[in-house]
Order: sequence, then C-alpha cells, then structure tokens
Amino acid sequence: MSDDLIPHDRAHFIIHRLPLLGEAIHEATLLFQAPRRMVEIAAFGAISTVGQYLVDVKTPHQVVGPVSLATLTIAGSGERKSAVQRCFFETIRRNDDIVEDLFAEDLNEYEANLSEWKSKQRKLERAMRSGHASAKNELESHIAARPVRPRKLILIYEDVTPMAMLSGIHETGVGGLVTSEGSVMTEGRTYDSVPHMNALHSGDSVMITRVNKPSLRIKNARLTMSVMIQPVFFEGATGKKWEKIYGSGHWSRFLICYDKSTMGQRFSNGRSHATDHIAKYNKRMIELIDQLHAAWKQPGFQRKVLEFTPEAADLWVKTADEIEGQLSPGGFYEQVQDHGSKLAEMIARLAALLHLFEGFDGGISVDTLRVAMEVCRDCSHDYVKIFSKPPQEESDAYVLNQFFDKYRSMNQWHLPKNTARQICPNSLRKDRRFYIALERLRLDGQISIYLCPHTRKEMIWLAPAAAYV
Repeated sequence: MSDDLIPHDRAHFIIHRLPLLGEAIHEATLLFQAPRRMVEIAAFGAISTVGQYLVDVKTPHQVVGPVSLATLTIAGSGERKSAVQRCFFETIRRNDDIVEDLFAEDLNEYEANLSEWKSKQRKLERAMRSGHASAKNELESHIAARPVRPRKLILIYEDVTPMAMLSGIHETGVGGLVTSEGSVMTEGRTYDSVPHMNALHSGDSVMITRVNKPSLRIKNARLTMSVMIQPVFFEGATGKKWEKIYGSGHWSRFLICYDKSTMGQRFSNGRSHATDHIAKYNKRMIELIDQLHAAWKQPGFQRKVLEFTPEAADLWVKTADEIEGQLSPGGFYEQVQDHGSKLAEMIARLAALLHLFEGFDGGISVDTLRVAMEVCRDCSHDYVKIFSKPPQEESDAYVLNQFFDKYRSMNQWHLPKNTARQICPNSLRKDRRFYIALERLRLDGQISIYLCPHTRKEMIWLAPAAAYV
C-alpha cells in the first residue's frame, strides 16, 4: 500500500470517517495518555469479539469469509495496556459476568429438575417391569421430555486450557482469546492449540479426537485473538514451542502494533478526563451484544454478508494487486510473504467491522476502507520490522564482528586469518560463510587483510580500515 494514505492528523482522519468510534478512540487516548495505535487496536479487538458472530465479509473476489481479527500489541510495562484494554472490553466482560450468574441459577434449576426427572424415570421403569400396560408409553414420553442442560454464551477466554476454550467454542460457536498479559498465553498451555486457533480464525472446521470422550467437530465458529505482551516476552522468546507457533504462520494473521512509547510525556496539565464518547461506544457495544444474544438463540441463524460499494471494491482490488506485486523478489513483503498474502483479507475484515460498528447503511464505503487500509499499513510495517530477517551475509558479518570485539576489548588487534576461521562461531565454519562475512567486513571498513612479511600468513587487522592507513 502506498504511503500517500498517511494523514497529517491521524485523529482527525479517523474521526472524520468514523465519528462514533473515532471520537471514542481519541477520548481514550487523551484519558490514558497511551500510544494512539495501541488504543485503536484494543478497540478493534473488542468490536471483533462481538461483531464476528453477526456478519461475514464478501471481497470483490467473491470470497465470503469471517471478519474475526487477530491483534497483537507489543508494549512495555507501564504503558497502560491493561487500562486501555479494560476500557474497550468492559462491556463484554460485564456481559460475561451476568451470563455466568444467570447460568449458575439456571444450572441449579436444571439439576433439581433432572433429579426429579430421574426419580420419575425409575418409578416408571419399576412399573413397566411390574407389567403395567401404560408404563411403557409413559416412559417413552418421559424420556423424550428429559430436561435440557442450559448453555452459556461466554465471549472472553483468558488464562484457559486449550481443551476448555475449544469445548466452549464448540458449544457457543464464538469466542475471544483476550489478555493484556500475553506471556500468560505464550508461555502457558493456551498456545498448545495453535493449529486449531489458526483454523478457527480462518473460519475452517476443526475436528478434535478425545480419549474416552466424544469427538468435537467445531463448524462455522469464529475466534478473535486480542493479545498485549511486553517486548521482553515476545522478542526474547525461543525454543521448540515458539518455533512451532511462528512456523505455523500464526503471527502472520495478526495486526501488530509496536508503537512509540508515551512514557515521559504523560503530564497532568491539560489532561482530559471526559468519557462522554467512551460512554457512547459502550452503548453501541451493548446494542451489538444484544443482537449477538438474539442471533445465538435463533435456530438456523445466518450471518449478514457485508459487501463493498463499487468504488470501494475498485480500491480494494487495486490495493490487493499492489500488495501482490510486493511479494516478489525485492518487494516489501519478499521476506514475509505469509503475512503479505493475508494482508488484503485483513483490510476487508477490519473495514467490515468498522462498517458494522458505526451502523452505516449499504455497502462498505471508500472512506471506511481507507481507515482500514491506513491501520493495516501501519501494522504491516511493524510486522515487517519485527519478522524480516537480514540477508545471511549481513547477519553473518554481524556475528563475526561481535566475535572480533572480544579480541578488541583485550587490545589484541592482529589475528591470523586461518586461526580466526578455525575458532570463529560454529555457524560460520560451513559453506564458506566465514570468508563471505569477512569480505563483507572488509568492504565495510571494519577490518583489513594484510600479508605478514615474516610468516607470509594472511593476517586480519581488527581496527577500522582508516586506523590501519
């Protein structure tokens, strides 16, 4: 996506096109003095948690799919992640609390009715064994009238086992994996189910075979993931589990926010405490939650399919083609093709959610699409910065120079070239990688190569080339 979309005033850019959500985001940004994009991402994750059950989106390529988002905010301790996420998810969490309380009451009533039902069943079975003619028919009618266990529509999962979350989604068809402490999930058991999470996010069916329990077949379900995590837990993550998560293409599905910190600039003077627009946001969320509950109780409910206006469809196709071109060698997404290949779909998902939340009529407009493009462009840039790997030659040169720094720190500036090759890091001892990295350092002026006049051996001068001259 071209950078001509960058607005001079991001807040005005969004408010002008999304008056309800834009004002709420702006107000929350002033209230918490948090990075603006972190506030935006939190809001989008909350809207997705509710809206994913109500609508699907149809791209101009005639593909109908879910609007579920996966968002990842990387921010340090003290950046007010929890406060921001609490602000936008408060209505959903309150709904879950109410649902839990009502479910507890319904469950008590169900268990009492079930106990009474079982007692009557035993009496009818004894009567049938005693030869009462009408007992058989009464028993059949009684079995058909067995009390139905109540269900509960819980939307948010946090520190949860994979099977508990999948069982819940199997029952409800919708869920949101939400936390402001992402290390709880990435280092806990939740992420053991990454393949299932990927499938659910894509709208695919999931089959889970369990020992001594019925299998779970989750169809047409929706999963939003809204994760906030500290850089130390994300950038420093290693091990087989992390490699499995990354290798599955999990993070390529995410809108990633790694915004500049506002710490050191959050002064009290002029700080806004207004929450009028946040209250309007919450009111709209309550409306959508009510719609969700009504749809969930409706047998055979079909999601509304949102489409683009003709003008927006043309812009989306143009953008998708532009992104596709950047997947080629030398393109912006050359090293992150898995992410780039999903980006146009992410834009469509976000645009549909924004359209739903604002309550716009008709098709998804150009203005709404442009906001989604702007947000996804910034998130995509963050993804590339985090996951793009430097060329092997550049990486090896860095490793080799770090190795040479150990000798420099001891004021040892001369090193036989052959000796250096034998004792350098193991990763550089194969496929001539040592020589290629050494040549890169020489061309960059970090070292020089000279022939020792006494031994006729090639030597490495570890000082910059200018110092040797």
